[in-house]
Amino acid sequence: MKAFFLTLSFLLFWLSGNGQFVEFFDDNELTINPTWTGDLEHFTVSNSELRLAAPAVAATSKLSTASKAIANATWQFKVTMEFNPSSNNYCRIYLTSIVEDLSQEGYFIMLGGTEDEVSLYRQDRNGAAEIIDGKDGRLGTSVVNVEVMVTRDQQGNWSVYSFTDTDAEKFYDGSVFDDSYKASNYFGIQCTYTSTRSDKFVFDDLQVAGEAYTDTERPVLTYAKILGADSIILSFNEAIDQEYAQDPANYILNGNLTPSDIQPGDSTVLLNFIGFELLNQLKLAVSDLSNNILDTTIYLDYAEPVPPRTGDVIINEIMYDPSPPEDLPETEFVELLNTTKRVINMHGWLFGDRTRNTRLEEFFLYPDSTLILTMQSGVELMSGYGKAMGLSPWPSLNNSGDHLSLYAPDSTLINYVDYTAIIDDLTASVDGGVSLEVRYPLHACPSTSNWSYSLDRQGGTPGRANSVYIDQDILTPLVENASYTDSSLVVTYSEPINVDNIQFRIEPHTPSWQLSASVSELEITFENKLQESVPHFITLTGVQDCHGNEAASMELELLFPSKPSMQDVIFNEILFNPYPEGEDFIELKNLTNKYFDISKWQVSNGEITRQISDSTSILKPFSFAVLTRSPQSVEAFYISDKENFVISNIPAMNNDQGALSLTANNTLLDTMAYNESQHLTILTDVEGVSLERISPGISSLERQNWVSASSTVDFASPGFENSQNNTFDNNAAELVIHPEVIVPDNFGQDEYCTVAYNLDKTGYLASIKVYNLHGQLVAKVAENETIGTQGSFIWDGFSDQGSLASTGHYLLKVSFMHVDGTSKEYIRKVVVANGF
Repeated sequence: MKAFFLTLSFLLFWLSGNGQFVEFFDDNELTINPTWTGDLEHFTVSNSELRLAAPAVAATSKLSTASKAIANATWQFKVTMEFNPSSNNYCRIYLTSIVEDLSQEGYFIMLGGTEDEVSLYRQDRNGAAEIIDGKDGRLGTSVVNVEVMVTRDQQGNWSVYSFTDTDAEKFYDGSVFDDSYKASNYFGIQCTYTSTRSDKFVFDDLQVAGEAYTDTERPVLTYAKILGADSIILSFNEAIDQEYAQDPANYILNGNLTPSDIQPGDSTVLLNFIGFELLNQLKLAVSDLSNNILDTTIYLDYAEPVPPRTGDVIINEIMYDPSPPEDLPETEFVELLNTTKRVINMHGWLFGDRTRNTRLEEFFLYPDSTLILTMQSGVELMSGYGKAMGLSPWPSLNNSGDHLSLYAPDSTLINYVDYTAIIDDLTASVDGGVSLEVRYPLHACPSTSNWSYSLDRQGGTPGRANSVYIDQDILTPLVENASYTDSSLVVTYSEPINVDNIQFRIEPHTPSWQLSASVSELEITFENKLQESVPHFITLTGVQDCHGNEAASMELELLFPSKPSMQDVIFNEILFNPYPEGEDFIELKNLTNKYFDISKWQVSNGEITRQISDSTSILKPFSFAVLTRSPQSVEAFYISDKENFVISNIPAMNNDQGALSLTANNTLLDTMAYNESQHLTILTDVEGVSLERISPGISSLERQNWVSASSTVDFASPGFENSQNNTFDNNAAELVIHPEVIVPDNFGQDEYCTVAYNLDKTGYLASIKVYNLHGQLVAKVAENETIGTQGSFIWDGFSDQGSLASTGHYLLKVSFMHVDGTSKEYIRKVVVANGF
């Protein structure tokens, strides 16, 4: 027995013209009255019902039949699903569809799915959108029997009703207004199923009644553009009458021109004309297939198809820091200026910084006119000042500086601005709310000197002439960067340059060289490499910009540091126990006539290794480098040579003892160990006292080669020759005693005695003892200590009991005992005196 919501008296016929039909499946076939198409082999008709009979695999099967009903329409149908629906087993009843395969514009009822509901969806080209959300769980039964009725009036008001086995009366599922699609060509059924449900869908009593869409609306022009030098393309929202479209009288350009050729398409017309103006008026008339005529006039900008060149459009103004604002909106912006006499279409141009570029929309930029680029949220704020375009993403303008570029669609660089360099060059400073403006817009190349902060009271001039505008170029090219290797010199200027009159000189000698230039970059290549550790002085003159303004003479010193070998640079002085307000330091000494870049060298305390510096630091021949974290804290206590200081995060040094090593490019240059016991015995407090190296020629590891700095230099000599430096030649004799008279008062004059040796071979043990004239032992300087072939010991005038030796004469007994049994013995006289 069949049950329906409405009486069938007016539906017992099938009208192919309007697409109205009833289908009870009483004829047990699908080919006539009405004719179904689609996956016919997946369906069967028997017992006056339509049943899915698809292969037992997961799939989707469809049927469709012609139906134009959509206005004042009613759809009724009965569906049985012999299972509980799920996300993989459900059906769609397409009430309307533009295409036969149900994949494009239309509307459908969804039965089942995850929510087990009856819902109305709109089918779009790229998916579907639910517009009536039915009650969840209505179809959540083991077997579903449901009858559905859907209505739509002429305006687009939809209502959905349904009736199931558990309902006492029809259920109202919801209403909605949606007129997205106004026409229909097909009605359809679509089943989605798993392998076990491929024969469990049953359909019956399909009834469709309604009116076809009647088109009374004129076509809408959706797109119009001049293409190239002779064509206009017109696009419409619907198909047009092609015979009507071919009449030249329907297209009048600038009052009197008709097209020389017309090429109509389904919904487009291509017109060929000869002779466009900057701004063109086109009067046109077209008809759709329902004889609705569009008669209108449009205006089209014409951009001459000339490839843009560098400088045709420039960055004319930059608001990189709008906070706090003056009188302009608080938003970043960049103003572009057309410097040509042509209209330029900005469509497809790229604007951005080093990290991102954004493509511009279509905009016709007229001669001498501007376009304001800003973020999307700033368009409304800036539109009162001129034509504004919002970019997404917007390349955020850094307050500290940025590099902005403008590219044509073919990737030609048209203009760029590095306002980091501009900010650095400007002597004035601003707190925000003031833009950067170009002075001379027709300058042939970017130049930092061609920019200034705005002088306008609003803080900028978007859409108006710049407040700093000048009408002629009087700016000279400036050197932005100079870099060199031992075989070339590269100089970058602030603007494109002319090098026809260049003069180049290099001293002390002038090698053969070749010149090349590209826009704003000049490169000089040397035929032979320049020598290491030889300062070369360069003079460069005659560089001009494209307007003849000559750059100032450039003088430059080129220096190529040498690579060091072991002992080329040594530890010369260290302060490891500074005053409480002072700072540690390490002094290096260059023992060669070479130049070294010590920045990448490393100092280690055995646990922590630190690079000396992040920036180039040249150590000159026979000079010093004082490494410290705070030069000011060292200079506060000692007379210092500031030029020799290098700010360096040196590793910490213990106040009692430790070790240091110096390496360069994995080459060990020097290493040492220190101990507070190396200080002179006479000092009762060694805080703030440095250890100075006595002799550069003796190993840093010889603890006797280090001694306290003299009080005459306030106990440290950073950047100067050591106060305790001995210059005797320990190669002159096998044993040298110097001086023979000592005054151990720490006043810096002969405070201790050095015992220097120069032996013929290794393997000796040294013993050095001090006796008074009565033969009594006063001090043991060394006892059976293993020594090398060269070295030294010191006696500071103190006895082994820790007291200062009395004024008088003393004997030094020096013994060298070799492992092979041979020995050498010396006795020398030393006098202890007091200052007077």
